[in-house]
Amino acid sequence: MFELISNIKYQISNIWNRFAITFLIFSFLFSCVIAQSTTDNSNQQQIQNKQEQIEDLQKKAESYRQMIEMKQSKTQTLQNQIELMEGQIASLENDIAKLQVQIDATTNDIDSLVKQIGEKEKEIDYKKELLGSALQAYYENNRDSLMELMLRDVSLSSYLSQPDYVAQTGAKVDEVLTSVISARDELADSKRKLEDKNNELKEKQGQIGEKKHYLDNEQGSKETLLTETRGEEQKYQEMLARVEEQKQELLGDISELSQEKSADLAAVEATLKKPKSGLASTSWYFSQRDPRWGDQHIGFSNTLMKSYGCAVTAVSMVFRYHGVDINPGVLAQQPVFYHDLIVWPKSWKGVELASSTGHGNIDWDTVDKELKNKNPVIVFVKAVKRGAGHYVIIHSKDKNGEYVVHDPYWGANIFLSSTKAYVGALYGSGVVVDQMIVYH
Repeated sequence: MFELISNIKYQISNIWNRFAITFLIFSFLFSCVIAQSTTDNSNQQQIQNKQEQIEDLQKKAESYRQMIEMKQSKTQTLQNQIELMEGQIASLENDIAKLQVQIDATTNDIDSLVKQIGEKEKEIDYKKELLGSALQAYYENNRDSLMELMLRDVSLSSYLSQPDYVAQTGAKVDEVLTSVISARDELADSKRKLEDKNNELKEKQGQIGEKKHYLDNEQGSKETLLTETRGEEQKYQEMLARVEEQKQELLGDISELSQEKSADLAAVEATLKKPKSGLASTSWYFSQRDPRWGDQHIGFSNTLMKSYGCAVTAVSMVFRYHGVDINPGVLAQQPVFYHDLIVWPKSWKGVELASSTGHGNIDWDTVDKELKNKNPVIVFVKAVKRGAGHYVIIHSKDKNGEYVVHDPYWGANIFLSSTKAYVGALYGSGVVVDQMIVYH
């Protein structure tokens, strides 16, 4: 009778322990399923709303772009110029709004991921506790079962033949736990990626800050234009005549000719060497074709930076080299360039003009002296047949004594001879350097 009661107690205890273990493991697995099913759903509506805003602003941006292109193609009149400025102002405002929406959306994504990662970490800690409890119950069950085995004289082979459900389920628990940890790592990785993306957007926001500056300048330019012309078309046309005269001095069709003569340029480029010494920092290099300002007009004209902006860009580079916080897009909208494509300011925030500015003033001994004193020199590379040219900056010599330049069109740290070769090939002309501009 005692043995029967003992067997019953043993069976009940064994069943209870196995039930407890199974319940713990089931809770563990079930909570994994629930967590998995609810992840990534909380912010879907917000994401969709932000995306719709971005798409709407993108459509507006395209509309403004088309309108600006249409205005630029029209005959230059005072009214058209005012309308063009207004269109550019609206376009800049739209760009600012679009980027802000993108930044807000990414920030929301990051906040959501931070929350998800925190919840996942709590979930993992909770499951560790469940797993620990399950293992403890498993240990106590085995210990009690072994004691009962000894008291009841149950054969060892009979005991060992019992299915080890907990061990089998434990493997599954380990698998799920590993997957949860992996999911947490993936979320952390996603958070890092989103932070990188947000940094990119913040960088773009810095660019938008520049556009905001352009916007302020554009609004100021519009007001100044109306003031100086007093709304009179004749006065505006007189301004344009000055700009057109200066355009004849610059090679504004380099881009078009480069496409037409791409094979000729490729043949020239294949023969050119790149400097291995005498290299300057690119931190003060600017390209006139930079998309941030390439399609921006210079002053009151419709003349674009990417075509006729070599002088503006060269001055910007020299000013930046001497520590002035400036770039071509900002400089092109300053009052000094309202009526001109080529201007050599006498003074700019502590930087002083230190040379004459007329053509024919080139003196190579002076150039070498300035380079020795760490002062880059702006020079004019002229296509003789065309009577027009392109401005570059000589900043050093390589070990063989060849001049190295920052070229606003063809790139940083190339030989002066390379610029001359490109210009000569494009215009089928001899090339000379006939002007130098020095700032201290």
